[in-house]
Amino acid sequence: MPPGIGSMRRLTWMLVGRLVILGGLSAFGIAVLGAARINLAYGMTGAGAVVSTTAFAAWYRARPVSRLLPAAMIVFDSLLLGAIVHFAGGLDGPFAALFILHALYAGNVAGTRGGFYVALLDTFVLAASGFTAIVSGMPAGGTELLEFLGQGVPIELSTRYVFLRVLLHACLLIPAGLASGYFSETLGRESGRLKEALDALRTSTARSRDILRNLSDGILLIDGDGTPLSLNPSARRMLGLGSDWQEAVRSTEIYRILRNRNPAEGFPDRIDVVADDRIIECKLGEFEPGSPVESGAVLAVLTDVTELRTLRSRLEEREKLAVFGRLSATMAHEIRNPLASISGAAQVLRSGAFDRSRFDSLVDLIVVQSKRTSDIIEGYLELARGSTRDDTGDLRLDLVLSEVIDSARRGFAGGATIGAGPFPEVVVTGREHRLSQMFGNVIRNACEALEGTPNPEVSVHLDVDRLSRRAVVTVADNGPGVPEGILSMVTEPFFTTKEYGTGLGLYVARRVLEEHSGSMALRNRVAGGLEVEIVLPLAGGGGKTDDWGGGS
Repeated sequence: MPPGIGSMRRLTWMLVGRLVILGGLSAFGIAVLGAARINLAYGMTGAGAVVSTTAFAAWYRARPVSRLLPAAMIVFDSLLLGAIVHFAGGLDGPFAALFILHALYAGNVAGTRGGFYVALLDTFVLAASGFTAIVSGMPAGGTELLEFLGQGVPIELSTRYVFLRVLLHACLLIPAGLASGYFSETLGRESGRLKEALDALRTSTARSRDILRNLSDGILLIDGDGTPLSLNPSARRMLGLGSDWQEAVRSTEIYRILRNRNPAEGFPDRIDVVADDRIIECKLGEFEPGSPVESGAVLAVLTDVTELRTLRSRLEEREKLAVFGRLSATMAHEIRNPLASISGAAQVLRSGAFDRSRFDSLVDLIVVQSKRTSDIIEGYLELARGSTRDDTGDLRLDLVLSEVIDSARRGFAGGATIGAGPFPEVVVTGREHRLSQMFGNVIRNACEALEGTPNPEVSVHLDVDRLSRRAVVTVADNGPGVPEGILSMVTEPFFTTKEYGTGLGLYVARRVLEEHSGSMALRNRVAGGLEVEIVLPLAGGGGKTDDWGGGS
């Protein structure tokens, strides 16, 4: 659309308005001034207003996007106003102020630049009227001053007067045109921004409505008086309601919860509601004062969690079975060590090639390992029952370690040599069968790692750090060691590099040390093989030993 015109309705009002104003002024001049020459001029002006109005209307119908139409209307109106003003007193006449209104109108229609140009045009028209009056003589109806200037005053003085009078009008017209154009453009820009904001709001509202309509979660909104305001299709499906839901929703459990709320107590984070055979999780919230929604309104977000709860129940069941499987595998692994010792002792007894002292030693080994097997089983039963035996006490770590090494030599050591020098007497606090289990796992792991190694050898050392009150046990082998990339993972459950390993030996050892406030560090030896450093606090002192670091 051309600037300043816009719609056909606005153009119609503009044309009707100019016809009324210009025609009315012409009729007023004819009725009041009455001179024949003036009547002819005003009659021609009125006819021009009628003809131009008809022509501009036809022009708009033919070319509604023409940008010349508003400019042509403004220029033609300036000429018609000039004729009316000229025959009604000219520069000094009362109608000269109409040019200010014309400049304001032009600025509103054509903007700042158009208002400036039209103000200049109006000034030129006024100047032409003034100079015409003093050169040719003022016609009837003009002011006495202009008539006097045109008849008895030197032309230089008359010209100066007209020039100053025109300059005064220009000082009024140009600011009027500029100000009207500036404010019109500013208003247009702000209107455009407002329109864009309103369009964006409509788009956002429509998008939000579409989202709510297609949202899988249900939305229920009620006001402070309990009147249901909104219920999206998902909520209607969950609650089993039809299109006429406003009254039916009042009989649902979730509506009663929202309606009977106590604002002072607040809302729970979420509640579960059973609807038929479905479980509906409801998240509740209340709108605070100042929000776009009515104060006191309450919102409920409904989620059908039936399948989720079913899957969660199945997952928990599977996790329990997995834990049971891990415990079974761990227990089987732990029982394997004492059974190997018992089996080895039984085979020696069966051979019969031993003396009485050897016989007693083998029988004692079988008894001890049988008790250890019983303790392992009892420990896992305690874990299954969720309780622990209170059999923690001070014990000789050197004796526990010697017994484990002796059992290993008689049982699972195989062809490996286990070297252990005299151990210093060391007292720690703990559970004997658990520490035996831990040391047995570490030594067994070292022996199994030596399969295929020439001259397999395992060394066990026990040292005491009196300053930090810690006992340090080092188990080293001369095997291939562990790749650095997986060294930190060997104490994780079910991680193993052995073909038939369970991946539980070092994991159980780490857990036992955690129970006894100890730690375990694994590192590859420079000369080859793996070294395991086990740290335990001495009885009556020490504490957490995590600062020893390690691969666990």
